[in-house]
Amino acid sequence: MIDIQEFIRLHANDDVNALALQAHKYPTIDMSFVIQQIAGRKAVVDKIPSWYHNPNILYPKHLSLEQCSSEATARYKSTLSQGQSLIDLTGGFGIDCAFMASRFNQITYVERNPLLCDIASHNFPAFNLPHIKVINKEAASYLQETEKVDCIFIDPARRNESGGKTIAVSDCEPDVGLLAPNLLLKANQVMVKLSPMLDLTLALQALPQTTQVHVVSVHNDCKELILILENKPVDEVQIMCVNLKKDESQTFVFTRKEEQEADSIYTSQIETYLYE
Repeated sequence: MIDIQEFIRLHANDDVNALALQAHKYPTIDMSFVIQQIAGRKAVVDKIPSWYHNPNILYPKHLSLEQCSSEATARYKSTLSQGQSLIDLTGGFGIDCAFMASRFNQITYVERNPLLCDIASHNFPAFNLPHIKVINKEAASYLQETEKVDCIFIDPARRNESGGKTIAVSDCEPDVGLLAPNLLLKANQVMVKLSPMLDLTLALQALPQTTQVHVVSVHNDCKELILILENKPVDEVQIMCVNLKKDESQTFVFTRKEEQEADSIYTSQIETYLYE
C-alpha cells in the first residue's frame, strides 16, 4: 500500500494534468484528492509561504485558494485588533483567522461549507492553534446566537460569479450593510474585508459606522479594502493607504476632506511617466 502523503511528496513537482492521466497506474490512490493537494500547494508557494513549507497542511479546491488572503495582508490585518475574543464569521481557508489568532485568547472560526470546516479543523493544530473553535454554520445564523466578543471579522463574497464588476457592499454575500447593526451589538469592533473593486464612497455610505479605512496593497498591487466599524462617533474617517513590500512598507494617512481639498501639482515638463 502506497502512503498517500509520501505519494504527494514524491510527485509534488509533477504536472497535475499529466498525473491525472496516469491515475490507472495507482488504483489504491485517491487521485482527485492527491491532485487537489499538489495543485493547492503550488498555488500558495508565493501567496502563503509559511503554509507552503508546512507538510501537514490540507488544501481546498482552487476557488477557495484564489479568494483567500495572502500571508502579507493577513499579517497586516493581525496588527489592527487585539483582545480576549474574536469571531471570524466567514472562515474560508482560515488564513486571516490563523494569523489573527496570536492576538486573541479565544477564537471562533465560522464557515458554512462543511468541507472547509474539515480542512480548518485539520490545519489549525498543525500550526499549534488549538484555541480556535471551528463551527459549521451560516454567518447570520451564528451571529444571532453568539455572546458579545471583542472583535468580529467578516469577509463577504462577491455575488457576481460571472466576473462582472462588483461596486457596492450590497453586491456581496452576506450584505454587511444589513448586518452591521447586529454586528456592532455583538462586538466592540468589526473588521470588514472588501474587494478593492468596490467603490469606497458607496461602502462608507452603506457602513456609516466606519471609523477607519485601510487600503492594502502588496508590491504596488491593490489587494483589499479593510473597514473598521465601531460604536463611536468620529469627525472624519481616517484613511490609511499601505503598500506592503519585502524590505519596507509605504503608508499614507489622510481624511476624505483632506483629499478633496488637496492641491494638485502639475509637471512643467513631460518626461517618461504620467501621473493621473
